[in-house]
Amino acid sequence: TFLDADDELEKEMISICINKITEERSDLVLCKFSIINKNGNIEFVSGWKDNLKDVKKTSELIPQMFSYGISETVWGKIYKSDIAKKIKFVKGIWFEDSPYLFEYLFLSDNVCLVKDSLLKIHKRDTSITRRVIEEKRILDYYRVFKIELEIMKKYSNDIEVKNKVAKYYLNSLID
Repeated sequence: TFLDADDELEKEMISICINKITEERSDLVLCKFSIINKNGNIEFVSGWKDNLKDVKKTSELIPQMFSYGISETVWGKIYKSDIAKKIKFVKGIWFEDSPYLFEYLFLSDNVCLVKDSLLKIHKRDTSITRRVIEEKRILDYYRVFKIELEIMKKYSNDIEVKNKVAKYYLNSLID
């Protein structure tokens, strides 16, 4: 799993997710997470949309990355190390989580979803994701887009998957 320095796992997060991987023979586990504001209160719970509760194939999650169906972060998930080690993070860009997760979904088969919030994400006003208008943010979005296009070309021969991703990606740019 991955964790940012100012975030924290719930006490049983690892054991719950490892049990799920073992029981369901999954390559990936997604759990919910709580966004904690500067006062220490839960602002909201996120991670994946409830209408995905019956999803079992990682291929079904690929379009969900671009329609806000799942969080495109690497945290809040447990990965199988033999698959995870095949992928490298792109250095020097913001939002490097998205291409990593995108490629992982192509390389894996099965997923299970945990409805419990097992991670606390501490929201900071100074974090990269809160910097709305900044040249690096805009340029790195473009770089991530190009990287994700290359990943899709590399792994997907399915025109339907490509069309869904393109549709959701364009809609996310408009929103």
